[in-house]
Amino acid sequence: MLNFIPIKTNDWTWEIGTTFAKNKSKVKELWDGLSEYTYTTWRGIEYILKVGEPVGVFRVPSTATVTDKTSPYYGYRIVNNNGFLTASNTQKDVIGASQPDFTMGLNSRLKYKNITFSAAVDYRKGGYMVSNTSYISHFSGNATNTVYNDRNSFVFPNTVKVVGGKYVENNIPVPASYMSYALGNYSYNPELRRDFILPKDYFKLREVSISYQLPSNLLKKTPFKSIFVSAVGRNLLLFTPKDNNFVDPEATNLGNDLLSEFGETTGTSSTRNYGVSLKVVF
Repeated sequence: MLNFIPIKTNDWTWEIGTTFAKNKSKVKELWDGLSEYTYTTWRGIEYILKVGEPVGVFRVPSTATVTDKTSPYYGYRIVNNNGFLTASNTQKDVIGASQPDFTMGLNSRLKYKNITFSAAVDYRKGGYMVSNTSYISHFSGNATNTVYNDRNSFVFPNTVKVVGGKYVENNIPVPASYMSYALGNYSYNPELRRDFILPKDYFKLREVSISYQLPSNLLKKTPFKSIFVSAVGRNLLLFTPKDNNFVDPEATNLGNDLLSEFGETTGTSSTRNYGVSLKVVF
């Protein structure tokens, strides 16, 4: 925490405060010699504790790909007979941990005579969360990437199909009538699970206020020492990464322990608030 006053005169006072926090964690050991433990799962997404890794890592089934390095299609994704992507039976992909890289805040208070203006912002960098809101948005066709190719028939790029036990370039189109499966249902597209895991980065304009203190000479014949009138706005702006146009990253609602870091299950939307206040000092 750092606080300083760059300006202080008879009429002007400017105060600035900032905070910075960073927490590192590592799973050192698990019971009975375990190398990893699945803390919880949701729609095939695993939240794990793994020795040597940070606490709370997200992992999803990999998409099946050609693993033969001698094949001209090495690394291509494999589709089934309907042209849908398939999941690997053995491989899993680590997305990242729920913990942030760091968090920080900044507040500023500028006073001129009897008028005071103040503002506070928060910033979080890094970390992931599972979002049921993202899942529901995909399933109902309201997520941004469900309008891929204007929901017209398409062939998954960089994919192969199996013909006679050999890989050949995929030419099976996913028909427009199946868009809800290909673009919104993880049972038909394993890569959608990645879209349910959102970055928790955000920048928030947490609060802005302006207040006025009545001149003391107006209060001489009253029992009041001072009176303040203020206008306040809270949660005025929220900026999130492009991948998260679904929820406020602070909208977790799964408890108070480690599970609270897992994510949100269709939580209530955050709100912007405006208000006025009257403070009287006797």
